[in-house]
Amino acid sequence: MSLAAACLRPPGRGWCQALALALAVNAAIFVLLPLLAGRMEPVRHPPEMTRVVRITEVEPPRPEQHRPERRTIEPPPLERPATRRPETTQPRPPDLDLRLSLPRLAVDVPAAAVSVALAPKPAAPPAPAPRGYELGQVDDAPRLLHSVPPDYPFAARSRNIQGTVLVRFLVDESGRVDEPSVLKADPPGVFESSVLKAVRRWRFSPGQRHGRPVPTWVELPVRFDLSG
Repeated sequence: MSLAAACLRPPGRGWCQALALALAVNAAIFVLLPLLAGRMEPVRHPPEMTRVVRITEVEPPRPEQHRPERRTIEPPPLERPATRRPETTQPRPPDLDLRLSLPRLAVDVPAAAVSVALAPKPAAPPAPAPRGYELGQVDDAPRLLHSVPPDYPFAARSRNIQGTVLVRFLVDESGRVDEPSVLKADPPGVFESSVLKAVRRWRFSPGQRHGRPVPTWVELPVRFDLSG
């Protein structure tokens, strides 16, 4: 049975009209859809804004390595209030004469005490006699047995300096030299040490007094001469 024949049937006439209307509406939609699609523009959404956060490592500040200064705070000196003495209106006492008259006392000093007080002090013991004898006090003077010539100082020789040293020493009982000393030197400060060093090595025959050896003082000049 065709579609037209079905629609001409009396019982189904309303259904056929509805179907035809639906087909017409669908056909209109298919025709108009491309036209509407060309006119309509797509809605553009704004791009999402993203926030970029940069994280940078920051090194914490190092504390300064120094010691705090110590300050001593001295408290201010306390000011004491000045004390004012109360004024007295008492009368000043009169000056008193405190000089006393003492009686004179007569004291009898025994004569023995006076004689002890006035007695002279004992004399000091005599000084010991000097050691040794002089040449005029001995019977035989010491005689030189062995002598060592003193060294000529290099500084004096290089500068052509000549001189004389008078030396004094004691020849003991064995003929050795003891206690040498310089009595005079010309020029001074040049030859003294050389003479004293040499004299200590000299040997003598001791002086004689009453047939026995005694210590005797001797004085000798020592000449420094570049001519030989």
